[in-house]
Amino acid sequence: HYNGRRNLGEVNSFINSGVDLQALMKFIKAREPYLSKFTMESFNAYLALSERAAASALLDIQKAMRPFKNERIVAATNVTDMDLRALKRRPISIYLAPNITDITLLRPLLTLFVQQTMDILTLEHDPNSLPVYFLLDEFRQLKKMDEIMTKLPYVAGYNIKLAFIIQDLKNLDEIYGETSRHSLLGNCGYQLVLGANDQAT
Repeated sequence: HYNGRRNLGEVNSFINSGVDLQALMKFIKAREPYLSKFTMESFNAYLALSERAAASALLDIQKAMRPFKNERIVAATNVTDMDLRALKRRPISIYLAPNITDITLLRPLLTLFVQQTMDILTLEHDPNSLPVYFLLDEFRQLKKMDEIMTKLPYVAGYNIKLAFIIQDLKNLDEIYGETSRHSLLGNCGYQLVLGANDQAT
């Protein structure tokens, strides 16, 4: 029933269908016994919630999925012709350049793309893989990405390099806090400062 429809647009339709989500999860569990362990555990965690807690959790999910109310975003993410694993096998350039007016709407997707790409590239260690370079201009606009901070100390071992471009260090403090900012800078081989206007920078 869901073959060919396993994408975030369908997930958004699923959680906004107005049906009892807990009852629907029970139905899916009964009909699809070969769901992954992660999916089963996630379903069970939601099924264990009280009615009030489940409703609150659903609101949080709906808020996170808000970009997928946009039909153009749904169409663009419905299928993919890109294999991110190929970044380690052949030279590929990927540009993410949204219009300024679209940043707020697209920010969750940009963050998701960067984090998922990082996840895929660090699944396996291949010393012969091509180097991959992330140039994250206006890094602050992506908001908080715990995945980047967690993986930063060891991505070099996967032949991955990152460059962060920000207006000033206070931008990092606002999002990650001063301690995490020091950690990020400590993992940077080079720091280039141009025209700083605040003492911290």
